[in-house]
Amino acid sequence: MDLDQQLQILIDQAPQDGTMPQVMAQAIAPVLKAFAQKLQSLEYYVCQSLGGDWLITTLAHQSDPQRTKTVIYGFSTLALAQQHQGSSNADPSLIAVPLPVTHLLFQLFSMAAVDSLIITEAQGSVEIRRQDLQQAVQQQLLGDRPRQTPGSQWA
Repeated sequence: MDLDQQLQILIDQAPQDGTMPQVMAQAIAPVLKAFAQKLQSLEYYVCQSLGGDWLITTLAHQSDPQRTKTVIYGFSTLALAQQHQGSSNADPSLIAVPLPVTHLLFQLFSMAAVDSLIITEAQGSVEIRRQDLQQAVQQQLLGDRPRQTPGSQWA
């Protein structure tokens, strides 16, 4: 499934309240596509429990262990996901499931408890911060809004 097909599914699944499909199509989808185009795969594997809960990892800063952030890992291949699970004391009930990249980014956008998504490819890892995604959507929303002329607030 290509990026446009992935995004169309998200738009179609948006609440049909009159505004959300438009916000999805005009503000959120272009941002998700821009972020997804910087990555190498159309889908990534995420470790989750049998109940469907994603594995969320808390990382401590190397020089200041009091500074932490919560992340979700996305792996470009099943083998990388399994290797990651095997390298830690992972719960044996965890499974790796493939998700379309735009859906993974959309989930990151909406998960307040998660700071970043770490995308692991064969060549290395890339961090996508939730804050960066949210700021890009905010800029897209503001860019689409009609501008007021300076005197219009004083009728």
